[in-house]
Amino acid sequence: MKAYDFTQGNVLKQLVLFSMPIMLGNALQVSFQFIDSLWIGNLLGAKALGAAAVSSTVVLTVLSFILGLNNATLTILSQQKGKDDVKGMASYINAFVVLLTGLSIGFGAAGFFLSELLLRLLKTPESMIPLAETYLQIQFIGILFLFGYNFISTVLRALGDSKTPLRFIAFAVVLNTVLAPLFISVFRMGIAGAAYSTILSQGIAFFVWVVLCRQTQACAILNSENAQVGRVRADFETRDSGRSADDGDYRRYDGDYECC
Repeated sequence: MKAYDFTQGNVLKQLVLFSMPIMLGNALQVSFQFIDSLWIGNLLGAKALGAAAVSSTVVLTVLSFILGLNNATLTILSQQKGKDDVKGMASYINAFVVLLTGLSIGFGAAGFFLSELLLRLLKTPESMIPLAETYLQIQFIGILFLFGYNFISTVLRALGDSKTPLRFIAFAVVLNTVLAPLFISVFRMGIAGAAYSTILSQGIAFFVWVVLCRQTQACAILNSENAQVGRVRADFETRDSGRSADDGDYRRYDGDYECC
């Protein structure tokens, strides 16, 4: 991957080249709902289109929250990258993985069970609620994938690579464009097919991300951190074997405890 280094060269040029893929990526993320609406309107009619449009309001609100949260994450990870603090960056990545996983599960469960309430708060016509609720619940089932590939994109951007995330988001959008009419019309799944095509395309993009992540600097950082932790623990256990903590004293050295 090509990573930008803003400490060298023409900063303005690098900022423009770095930010353009991010803006395009954000626009593509919104296009999932537009693509669904396009196929639903053409294949299922006005009533289904209205249900998808109402549901998309909730989905886009959640997406805005996810993008905002990832921007905050990007700021923190970029600071660690700027300081060349590999250990600190690995620690933050691990912490954010736990946090975002918890949030995705919480949002998914809450959204699934509260879909009807949210739709009624939006004054959705009674005739559209069953269709809109089905579409919205399926979207919330797949919210883990939305959190997941956005987070991986954020990590890569923090490392200076904004083009690779754009490629994968574009891949997911193209896949959704192909799968949506297939699920809606060929498999006769109706509006649920549009929702399933969206979460399936996002899920495939996420799992491809995870597989290819092993080839990126992000996984190298995590692997080096885990290896370092393992060495410290092994060294501590070896030195501590045969003597209790009360028999010796310990001094702090470079962030780890060393027996003396």
